[in-house]
Amino acid sequence: MAAKEEGHVAVKSGIRYLTETYNNGWEEKHFTGTGFPRVFYLRYHGYSLFFPVWALEVYRRHRNGMLTAQEKARSEYLQEEAWFKE
Repeated sequence: MAAKEEGHVAVKSGIRYLTETYNNGWEEKHFTGTGFPRVFYLRYHGYSLFFPVWALEVYRRHRNGMLTAQEKARSEYLQEEAWFKE
């Protein structure tokens, strides 16, 4: 979706998967982050709750021609920096 390809079949397939399988998170039996092999591994306990909701909202915003919070902040930052470069 970062490539603004909301209509692409892969994006639609992913959104369909999220909406059909998400039920207040997923059961995650394995680690969700990196670490050092055989030393420690990271697990992001909120990831299965946060990521699907965030992805669906990004999709909704892009489909409706709206910016995400990150895109808006980036745009505002770049506009603020424009005066400095002149």
